[in-house]
Amino acid sequence: MNGNADLPILCKVYYGMTEQDEALLFAMQTGDSAALTPSAKLRANLHGEDKASGEFYEATEEAGFHIGFERGGGVGRIICINTAFAEFKRVGAEIYKEALTILLETWGGDPDSLRAEIIQGIVHFVELYRGEYDRNRLIYSLRIYEPNFIYAAGKAEKELRGVKRYINIFYRIYNGRRKHSILPMKF
Repeated sequence: MNGNADLPILCKVYYGMTEQDEALLFAMQTGDSAALTPSAKLRANLHGEDKASGEFYEATEEAGFHIGFERGGGVGRIICINTAFAEFKRVGAEIYKEALTILLETWGGDPDSLRAEIIQGIVHFVELYRGEYDRNRLIYSLRIYEPNFIYAAGKAEKELRGVKRYINIFYRIYNGRRKHSILPMKF
């Protein structure tokens, strides 16, 4: 590389920074040579004691899941960090945890139930129907289906776009063929 010749590199040197300041600066990098992975960014923000990142991490753990800092998924491991964090920031810790615990009680942390689309769909469903839906009924109704079925059904939906596809799947499964105590369509 560079014919074994010296190569001047321009760099900035910051003085008087704490370790936490350095971690937050690392998390803010733009990734000109390589993009910073969501897990590396979250880890740096946690080390830098970023409040929102800490609350997100804590809420995820309290719901019974773990953030997938390592590559690859696993039981109870959320690897779609950006999606989960965006949903957490959008709805707050209470609704976020309620939605995640429904996923945990339904499928026991199955990695397929922790896809970005399913997390978004359940968080939106809980947000829309909070105080109206019966938690036990939702869990019981969802257990009949494998998470892969929900994912595939959402992808196959042609009439709706984006997260509405998955809200619709949860809505239809919840209501089923019942004629009473059904939720109104709000999306």
